[in-house]
Amino acid sequence: MKVSITKKEYRLLLDVLSMADWVMNAFNDDERPEVEPYVKLEQKLLSLAKDFDCEDLVTYDKGLKRYFPTRRYEEQGRDMGFIEEFEEEFFWDELEQRLAERDLVKNRGMEAVAEMEPPQRITELDRLADGYREEFSKHGLERLVISKANGR
Repeated sequence: MKVSITKKEYRLLLDVLSMADWVMNAFNDDERPEVEPYVKLEQKLLSLAKDFDCEDLVTYDKGLKRYFPTRRYEEQGRDMGFIEEFEEEFFWDELEQRLAERDLVKNRGMEAVAEMEPPQRITELDRLADGYREEFSKHGLERLVISKANGR
């Protein structure tokens, strides 16, 4: 099978590759075997930069034998805007959900929560998360306090 893409589509593909790389590697310094097939595909696609008049956006490091985005790409790339937007929304949603889960278990007990029917549990979690969502939308983290329990 052969796939044809335009120069404009290749440029978009660079952003998609960057976003995928961020998800796989932003919090991992070590090379992981499970990401190797993705890295190989990314390298294959980055190697085509010159064919799509994007050699100013991708460079090859002979010592590392790898392709990397250039500084120019980092300055022009639209990928970080999407990543930052996602991270912002994810942060608040995850914080609200985890606090809601904590509160539900604290209020009902782990065993009772485990025995709840999924619709009931979801309804309760949504209600608790909505309270945090309202609080954080009005006050951000300003009123969030970590109390030291048990004299710690």
